Amino acid sequence: MFVKSITWCSVAVVAVLAAALLTATPVSAQSDDDQNIQTQSQRTDTDNDKDNKRLKLQDPNIKIETGACVAQDAHEGTIGVDVTNQSSHKLTYQVVVNGEEKAVTVAANSTEYIAFTELAAGDYTVEVTGPHGTKASGSATITTCHVHEQPIVDIDACGCATPGAQDGRLNLTITNPNDYAVTYTIHLGQRSKDVFVDAHTTQKVHFEHLRAGHYSIRITGDDCTHVCLDAMVEKCPEQEPTPAPQPGQGGGTPSTPPVQTPAAPVAAVATPASVTLPATLPDTSASEPTAAVQPKATANPVSFLLVAVGAALTAFGLLRRSQLARQVS
Repeated sequence: MFVKSITWCSVAVVAVLAAALLTATPVSAQSDDDQNIQTQSQRTDTDNDKDNKRLKLQDPNIKIETGACVAQDAHEGTIGVDVTNQSSHKLTYQVVVNGEEKAVTVAANSTEYIAFTELAAGDYTVEVTGPHGTKASGSATITTCHVHEQPIVDIDACGCATPGAQDGRLNLTITNPNDYAVTYTIHLGQRSKDVFVDAHTTQKVHFEHLRAGHYSIRITGDDCTHVCLDAMVEKCPEQEPTPAPQPGQGGGTPSTPPVQTPAAPVAAVATPASVTLPATLPDTSASEPTAAVQPKATANPVSFLLVAVGAALTAFGLLRRSQLARQVS
């Protein structure tokens, strides 16, 4: 009887333990699944955040510039890179040129400049990388300087300048003997002109409204060439006045010389002689008549006039004397 009790107790204990084990296993499995789901959900949220953040980023925009040409085998070249951040927040980019890497931090919607110096002539690749796979790339070439040749300049002073006027002119013909294009600047006094001359070609430049005189011309090229020249604007000779045509000369009808009328002689004004008569005139009625003095003819009109005036005065005196004698008698 005791043995049967132990047996049934053992069976009951085994049954309870089995039931406990069966009940605990599903609970543990369910807990692990929940943890796995939560972990996957967190990872998905993180990926979504990264995706959202990546969607807000844009590749940078770059602009590459090279400096002047460098001599053969010299390390004097420069490559400059303008990095523009087109994203809405500040980013740091890595810029690589010829194996050299430099970092540049650019604010949102801003541009920063970074330069690489001491480079030799040649071709280069520029690579710019930013966070979350943003990037940009480009290329640049540093050229080798050529041997500079001076321009060939021919100056022509067209015509002459009128004295005191600004009607002179200078014509310049500029030839570029180099195998590259050059922009030349021509300086004449306070005036200057720029002219682009392609390789092995010729261009003309004109300067007008110049006075007669001496001019110094300086020509500079953007390839560091420099030429100084002299020019002269001649003064036109002054024209002599044209003489009046003489009678019988020229092809026109000869003019008749004007008739010169001689001026009439101016008669001298005679001053009348003052005659003083005596208070008592003698009686001349019985005396012989006095012969009248006949004036001699003369060719001088002044003398004739004086004689006539004298005769008139004599006759007047005689007449007056006769009247006084009558009054007395």
